[in-house]
Amino acid sequence: MFGLFTAQTCQSCGNATPKHDTVRVNFEIGSDKENKYPCYDSLATMEAEPKHDPPRVNFETGSDKESKSPGHDSLAERIAQEEEAATAAAEIANEEKLQRLEVERLERIQQALLRQQEAEANKRAKEEEQQKMAEQLRLEEERKLAERYERSRCYERSRNRADAEKVKAFLSSNGFPDVLPDGVNWKQKSMMSSQYPLHAAVKKIDVDAIRVLLGAGADASLKNSSGQTPLAQARKNNKKDSHNQIIQMLGPS
Repeated sequence: MFGLFTAQTCQSCGNATPKHDTVRVNFEIGSDKENKYPCYDSLATMEAEPKHDPPRVNFETGSDKESKSPGHDSLAERIAQEEEAATAAAEIANEEKLQRLEVERLERIQQALLRQQEAEANKRAKEEEQQKMAEQLRLEEERKLAERYERSRCYERSRNRADAEKVKAFLSSNGFPDVLPDGVNWKQKSMMSSQYPLHAAVKKIDVDAIRVLLGAGADASLKNSSGQTPLAQARKNNKKDSHNQIIQMLGPS
């Protein structure tokens, strides 16, 4: 089979191999068996170039079986570790992404709540402002009404005082007692006739006296000795529309 050979350590794989520079191999005559050393490309003397991944051959025991490189296990372990680290990094990145999305969702919810609260606060403020304005308008209207009422009362009191003075003056000048309120319905008698202050005012066509007498409580339904009310007397004495205004004031009988 094999003859004399010189063994030396391979610089690539670290196993015992023939020399890389020159190898002399003596084969038996007539032998056609191939060289079992893959570090070489031919059976003759040649420049030895080890292949990229030469298998390890145990020359001491004569075994030509391939043996695994101790670096293969560590390489597989490194690959597995790198894959595991990449998986873990991907999981961490995915978890961080989920957390970031959750934080963004919570921030959006919080912002929506803040906007809703702000809108409700603005709505309440607007309603309160409207209520305040309405209350101010109501108070202003009440104040104006009170002022008008007070002016009206003052005017009525003033007018009543003036009217009372006019009533007293009319009663006194026409023979009636100037005592209010009885004087406005006082029955005046003379010989065979009788009359009331309104009859005397109608006879004199005194429109202003009739007005103040009615305002003081004079009774327009009282009749004189002729059986006439002040209105009937005004209609009887109405010549050329002289008593038209008095008739309108006294109204239908």
